Amino acid sequence: MFSFRCSGTAFAATLLGIASTGCALNSRSPTEVMVYHGKGDSRAVTYEIGTGRRTLTSQREIELELPEGARICLDVMNAHTPFFSYDLRTAIDSTEPKPPEFGNVLTLLNAAVPVAQSGAGAAGAAAPQGRANPMTKSLHTATERNLQGLGAGVPNIDSIYAIYRDRLDSLETDVRRAREAVLRSAQPEELRPVEVRVVTDQPSGIGHAQQVMAQLKDEPGRFNDPKLGETIAAWQRDAFRAAGDGARSLDSAVINSMHARSVTLAAARNALLETYSRASAHWRDCRALRRGKTTLSLGVRPRDTAQALQRDTGSIFTVVAKSDYPHPVVELVPLAFVAFPRNVTGFGIENDLVVENVKYAEDASVRLGTMLTTTPLRFGPTSEWAFGPGIGTGIIGDDKPALSDFFLGGLVSWRDWIRLGAGYGFSQAPVRLKEGARVGERLPLTEGRESLNDFIEQKRVGTWFLSFTLAGLKLNP
Repeated sequence: MFSFRCSGTAFAATLLGIASTGCALNSRSPTEVMVYHGKGDSRAVTYEIGTGRRTLTSQREIELELPEGARICLDVMNAHTPFFSYDLRTAIDSTEPKPPEFGNVLTLLNAAVPVAQSGAGAAGAAAPQGRANPMTKSLHTATERNLQGLGAGVPNIDSIYAIYRDRLDSLETDVRRAREAVLRSAQPEELRPVEVRVVTDQPSGIGHAQQVMAQLKDEPGRFNDPKLGETIAAWQRDAFRAAGDGARSLDSAVINSMHARSVTLAAARNALLETYSRASAHWRDCRALRRGKTTLSLGVRPRDTAQALQRDTGSIFTVVAKSDYPHPVVELVPLAFVAFPRNVTGFGIENDLVVENVKYAEDASVRLGTMLTTTPLRFGPTSEWAFGPGIGTGIIGDDKPALSDFFLGGLVSWRDWIRLGAGYGFSQAPVRLKEGARVGERLPLTEGRESLNDFIEQKRVGTWFLSFTLAGLKLNP
């Protein structure tokens, strides 16, 4: 499995001797992955990230690291949609695309066109294929002169059969040629990896079937006759008109049988034209990446079991795409913190008397504040961890005025859930008693001075800070 990471503005990767440098990631330019649908565990895939250079690999699975919201498109460069169903599945979004329904073309073709040695067979009184009707050759010239109808003069019933049979044979030959081209087209085209293209001038691939059909004649009664339905209806009418009102029941049955045969051939012709006029040699589907890891698998299923061995089926290619967790370049983060002033003795009240040597840090409470930080260092499988410097300040808590604490420090973040940091700065801390308050005595409480804080003088001192997150809160400046 090949792993490829594209972060920042450049990358370097080498696969099968092909080097790629320079990755211009553009969220509006999808990652295009071209997959070759071959035979015998064939492996040939190319992909292009953004507007970067196309890269070739022979791996069945590749790993890509792309930003959240980026689109990945898988394009089967030599798809055969009439015979194979393509399906792109993701581990996050289980909605399956609906491939076009072409139906089972081969079932209709097998019913309509017998193998080359089986004869025309629909007209029970006609001679088997390979043995010409005695009247066919002699009436061939007359047939060419009278393609518009069978009623000129008073031909015998054998001539009616011969002309009708000629027309059916020509249509059947066309349909058979188209069917043979369809069967050959199931074979995958030859791939030229260096040029990243498939060869289209060989008897394989869906383009071959389309080319053969396009070259068949468009004369009345032939494969590409745009009014084939009207033509074969006219054949039946002309045959009955030529046979006359006194046609035997056997003659009528033969004519009706020939007409049924022509209708079946026309249905096969219509199915082929409809299917291959809409078929494309490319199949493409895209997915947008969500945050985290997304696995995209390209599956292939044969529409007809007879074609299951013509190309690889099952899961033929997988993309494992990882999306880095997005961290803003600059972030304003709400935090809670505790201050630890250096070498500062605190004051307290015990048994209504003022006492000294109470560690300020031990008596400190949690304050709320904020930190302006940046995250230049990111790590983890999907960059969910980040570390960077910041500037913090207190806002509320512990009866202190806003913005009375400032510190510089660092902050480690895991997504938006965990933030833990430390820093050094200054904070307001007690230094001595005032307003007549003394250690070992009661506070001289008077109107306007009702607590110990009213008798303590504060000043800014060097302070260590420990900060931690408030889960779920974040402000973007």
